[in-house]
Amino acid sequence: MAKRKKKTTLTMVTLLLALAFLIVFYLWYSNREETSGNEAESKAKITLAEIDKNNIQQLHFQNKEVNLNLYLEGEVWLSQEDPNRPINQDKVDNLLNVIDRVEAERLVLENPEDISEFGLDEPVLFLEATSKDNQVVSLKIGSQTSTKEGYYGMVNDDPNVYLFSNNYRTGMDYRDVDMTEKEDLPSVAAEGVKHLTITMREGDNFELVNDPDNQISAPGALIFPWIIYQPYEEGVIADTAKVNEYLGNYASLVYDHCVNYQAEDLSDYGLDQPYATIHIEYEQTNVITLEEPEVNPETGEEIKQKTEVEDKEFTLLIGDQNDDGDYFVRMVDSDAVYVMDASDVENMLEVDVFAMVSKHINMPNIANVDHITIQVEDSSYTMEIERNTITNEEGEEETEEIYYYNGQVIEEDDFKGLYRRLISAAYDAPIKEELDITGLKPVITISYHIAESDKTVSSSYLPYDESFYIVDNGRKVRFYADKRKIDDIVSAVVVFKPSE
Repeated sequence: MAKRKKKTTLTMVTLLLALAFLIVFYLWYSNREETSGNEAESKAKITLAEIDKNNIQQLHFQNKEVNLNLYLEGEVWLSQEDPNRPINQDKVDNLLNVIDRVEAERLVLENPEDISEFGLDEPVLFLEATSKDNQVVSLKIGSQTSTKEGYYGMVNDDPNVYLFSNNYRTGMDYRDVDMTEKEDLPSVAAEGVKHLTITMREGDNFELVNDPDNQISAPGALIFPWIIYQPYEEGVIADTAKVNEYLGNYASLVYDHCVNYQAEDLSDYGLDQPYATIHIEYEQTNVITLEEPEVNPETGEEIKQKTEVEDKEFTLLIGDQNDDGDYFVRMVDSDAVYVMDASDVENMLEVDVFAMVSKHINMPNIANVDHITIQVEDSSYTMEIERNTITNEEGEEETEEIYYYNGQVIEEDDFKGLYRRLISAAYDAPIKEELDITGLKPVITISYHIAESDKTVSSSYLPYDESFYIVDNGRKVRFYADKRKIDDIVSAVVVFKPSE
C-alpha cells in the first residue's frame, strides 16, 4: 500500500514539473514572437518618395565640390552649364538609383525648429530629380549622427528630419572631376608589343624592339627576339621573361580622373615639353563573328568566327606632378588632360635596363654551330662537330654527328659538357664609366662559327681588376663578367681531358 502511494506521489510531481516547463516555454515563445515582430517593425524602412528613373529628364546635383544641372538629350546626360563637357554616364546612373526610391531608416524629429542642428540648413549633399510630367523629388543630406549609424536628411517639402543609411552619402560622394567622362586607355598585351620607345626630357631614353629576325642574337633569335637599342644604341639582347614582366605594366592602364577635357594651354600641366613620351606599336587580336558562316576547304568544318590581327599604336605624354604626386598625362591625339597614379607612371618610366638585359653573353644553339675556336693567351683550342648524312638500317636518312676536341674524336657527352661551360659566360655588372681597352690582351676569346649563316659570334674577356673582366663583343664595351666564373671556363678548357 505504501509503495503504491509513493508511486502515485512521484507521478504527480513529474506531471507538475512537465506542466511548469510547458508554461515557461509558452511564455518564452510568446515573448519571442512579440520581440521578433518589434524588431522587424523597427527595421522596416520608411518610403518617403518614389519616381520612375526612366522618366527623369533633369537632375540637380550639389555638394561641396559639385554643382551640376544635368538634362537628358536622347539617351545621353549633358551639363546645362557646358553641354560640350563629356559627362560620366555611370555616375549619373548611380544618382538615379539613389533618387528613384528614397527610404529612411526611421523618423528622428517631427518639424524641428532649428534644422541647423542636423546640418540641414547647409546640406552636404543635395539631389533633385524632375520627371517628364514635372514630378519633383528632392533629397537633402546633412550631418552624420554621433554614433555614425547614418545621416540626417529631409525629403521634398516634408518638415520632418529622418535618419538615412550611410549608403546615401557614399552613393553621392563624387568630386566634380569624377563627373567628367574618362577616355579609355588601350590595354596592351605583352605578346602583342612590337616596338616601345620612352623619350625622356632628361636622362637616358629607352627603346625595346621585338625582332625575331635580328642578327644580334642569331641564331638564337627565336629564343631571344627582344633587343634593347636605347640606351645601348648598337643593340643588346634582352631577357624575354624580364621584358614580359615589364610590359605587364601596360596591360591595365587607367586614368584617375580628367582635369581638363579641352586643354588649350598645355604648359599648365607640363605637357608642352613633356617629362616623358611613351610610344608603343603593338598588334591587337580581335575575334570576329561572321555574319554568314564559311566552310574550311580542307576539313569541311563550318567556321563561325575568325581571328584578325590589327596593327595599332599610341603615344602617351607624361607631364608634371600635381600636389598629390600624381602625373598629368595626355594622349597625343586628344585634347583632354588626365591625372594618372604616380605608381603606374613610375612603373613604366623607371626601367632597370641592366636587369632586363639577357645575361647570356653568347648562347648559340649547338645545332647551328659547326666549330668553336678558343684562344687562351697564346694557346689555341678547337672544338668541332662533323655532320654527315647516313642511311640507317631501316633505309631512312639521318644525321650522324662526330665530335672533335683539338682534332681528336671525343664522346658526345664530353663535348656537350664543355660546351655548356663555355656558354655559361654571363654579364655580371654594367660598366658605368668610359673605359679605354686599347692594348689590353684578352685572357680568353671564344668564337662560335654558325654553319648556316657563315657567321662567327665572338667574345673576349679583358683584365680589369680582382673581381671583374671586361667583356668585349666587338662593339662598345658595356659590361663586366665575374672573374671567378671566367677563370673557371679557362681552367675547364685548358685541363680538359676526354673520358677514355
